[in-house]
Amino acid sequence: MAVQHSNDSSNTVVENNSTLLDTPAKSSFSSMAQFWIILCFEIPSIICTLFLLFCLFYHRTLRQSLSNHITIILLVTVLFIEIIDYPHQLVYLQWNYSLYRTPALCYLWWIVSWGFYNLISILMVWLSIERHILIFHHQWLTTQKQRLIIHYIPMFIIPFISPTLLVVVINVIFFVRVVKQKQHLHQQVQWHKYRRMIIQLSACAGLFLVGNLPATTLIIVQRAGLPYSLTSQFEDYIWFFNYFLVLWLPFVCLRSSKEIWTRAREMLTKQRFLNRIVPQSTKP
Repeated sequence: MAVQHSNDSSNTVVENNSTLLDTPAKSSFSSMAQFWIILCFEIPSIICTLFLLFCLFYHRTLRQSLSNHITIILLVTVLFIEIIDYPHQLVYLQWNYSLYRTPALCYLWWIVSWGFYNLISILMVWLSIERHILIFHHQWLTTQKQRLIIHYIPMFIIPFISPTLLVVVINVIFFVRVVKQKQHLHQQVQWHKYRRMIIQLSACAGLFLVGNLPATTLIIVQRAGLPYSLTSQFEDYIWFFNYFLVLWLPFVCLRSSKEIWTRAREMLTKQRFLNRIVPQSTKP
């Protein structure tokens, strides 16, 4: 998401908060409409994120699965954005007021609104690479040392180099290899075992590209010299649509994770059973 920032002073940071979303006087897209659209997705998205994190941390099998580690980091990153950045956006849209007015809060907001959005891009790149390793080179992760070097360390040190382009390239290579392996070496790859990871990667990568490609394309054509007058009428809608990458990501993770659905049904079934048993056991 393109955000104007300045490090000159805390007052500049506060003032630049207002550049995230245009006021009604500057934008063809009503601030009131933006407020209600974001709010309608914000609350369910936070609930979904908390539910997913609870399931992933509560169940040992899900927590220890290598394929879920990057998902957990993604969801934690989304949660920080949802509880720190988006409330500011909503307050500014509704009351034209900056929620974070002290220097400490301004820099906290700056880190989340700029750094965490970029972190999602970085994590999506690694998600694409890691799924490739887990499916086609799982033997690289058989020992603790291999897992440390190949799985854990890269999650914290992978570079930020045009992540949108990298996601496109890596996923094209990945799906080409999936098709070739399925056609020629079907017996050597346990597709039923990796089907969930392929579906989750497809869903997350698809959402990431849908959310970022319009904004990335806009930046490229503007830097290439296309007159601003030709893109200005679409710019407000493109940047606003970029918000839904964060808001929809928890739902995509939930929908594409069969294990979490199974665990959730088990918990609900167990809770209904206890609700039927406990009242009966308290009768004299």
